Amino acid sequence: MNNDEIALLHRGLDWIGFKRKGSMKQRILIKRFKSMFGESPAAITKLFIDCKAKKEKFSEKYAFMTLQWLKTYALEVDLAGRYKCCERTVEKMVKEYARLFKSFKGSKIRFGGFDQRTYQYSVDGKNFDTYEFRMKPSTQWYNHKSHSAGVKYEFALSLWESRCVSMRGPFPCGVNDYAVYRGGDKGSASKDKSALYYKVKGMQSTRLFKGIADSGYVGVPSQLTYSRSAHSDDMKELVKRAKARQESFNGRICRYNIMKARFRHGKGTDKRLALHKTCAEAVCVLVHYGMENGSPLFEI
Repeated sequence: MNNDEIALLHRGLDWIGFKRKGSMKQRILIKRFKSMFGESPAAITKLFIDCKAKKEKFSEKYAFMTLQWLKTYALEVDLAGRYKCCERTVEKMVKEYARLFKSFKGSKIRFGGFDQRTYQYSVDGKNFDTYEFRMKPSTQWYNHKSHSAGVKYEFALSLWESRCVSMRGPFPCGVNDYAVYRGGDKGSASKDKSALYYKVKGMQSTRLFKGIADSGYVGVPSQLTYSRSAHSDDMKELVKRAKARQESFNGRICRYNIMKARFRHGKGTDKRLALHKTCAEAVCVLVHYGMENGSPLFEI
């Protein structure tokens, strides 16, 4: 690590109460830092540099507080005591800085920059638990994996680089992966043209361009390949590793407790969905910074 990254490491540890660090091994200090802020000092240093360029009155204190909120999903009263401010300030600033982090989504997560190989991306849906949507009760929110309310996001990854190329959501958990990918069910009168299906269709107008998915995406053979007994051993291995890599990325998202735990913020359905989207996109951006700075996904 360079001097700037070491200095940021120690400033972050100061905020979470680790004052005596002189005799500690660096790997232990980094482990403690990541346990509270999610990514490595190298990644957070790059994030703060970009934040300072975008926000004139950038506060490192509130940025660290927001990182800890996203990573641990701590209560406002806990963060208020640690960062020496009132609960109302905590609630306001974590939302403001989460919006700042998510503002880098457009530059980090983009569908493009592919090479000439046929298979270029993998895609999967991921469910996240939330409190009940009492203002709009419906079975559409039912998450069959946790038997509770939840929302779904669709993530697509480049197969040959450590980067997310598409993120869409939130959708009710009752919407299946196929419908999310296509922008609606087969019988839908209107389709969402921002869906990944139409982006890939545009790429296929000029070249061979396909992705890899699980069996939940059966029905789009022109775009997606899933494991089949007729495949060659090499093809089976590619599909298996692509799916495992996708799960590895999903696991990185869920290292942030705000995504793993049941989401409790937001009054009313629309505000809860909007805030959940802000947090999910902020976390995806943070994971992206991590992949760019020393923690890439494994190669296929």
